[in-house]
Amino acid sequence: MQNTNESISKATCPLCDHNRTRFFAKHNAVDQELYNCNDCGLYFVYPHVPYISKEQKDFRYPSKEAEDAYIRWRDVENGAIANIIRSGEERISRLLEIGFGEGSIIKHLAS
Repeated sequence: MQNTNESISKATCPLCDHNRTRFFAKHNAVDQELYNCNDCGLYFVYPHVPYISKEQKDFRYPSKEAEDAYIRWRDVENGAIANIIRSGEERISRLLEIGFGEGSIIKHLAS
């Protein structure tokens, strides 16, 4: 990964929606860049593509009902994980979430 502190372009933070972000690094193997939000401190990939292709979606979800059930289940699960993190004895001031989703645990924690 190539690192730099130069500000090349602006990307909106997916957590706080501010556009005061700075370019942090570019991955050599994929067409994505890592940015840092100057307001909330989140590091995020840009452009972020949180959705799967239609072909992948048709394969994963045989029906609209199956897709809706999965989305509801994931939201409940992510909310429960956020509650466990919040209920700890020590206050967490920084958290690194590494995943393949759209950051819903972080969104639950921010709300």
